[in-house]
Amino acid sequence: MAANSDSPSDGTDVVDVAWAEMDEFFQALGARGPAATPEQWEQDRARFAEIQKRCNSAVLEVSERTGSGNPRPH
Repeated sequence: MAANSDSPSDGTDVVDVAWAEMDEFFQALGARGPAATPEQWEQDRARFAEIQKRCNSAVLEVSERTGSGNPRPH
């Protein structure tokens, strides 16, 4: 998702999108319930790892760009 070019962005919109994806993932898991097979568990684990990596990268990028060292709390 691209930031609006008419207004400056500190990158928190990217972080918000990443965390929204994590929220959706957990909501879907909650609706579905526990993994029924080892394969499904592994797929869930891999998906979580992908989303977590994106979230961490987005937070680190914003933190480095702002020079704060402390990302905005959620």
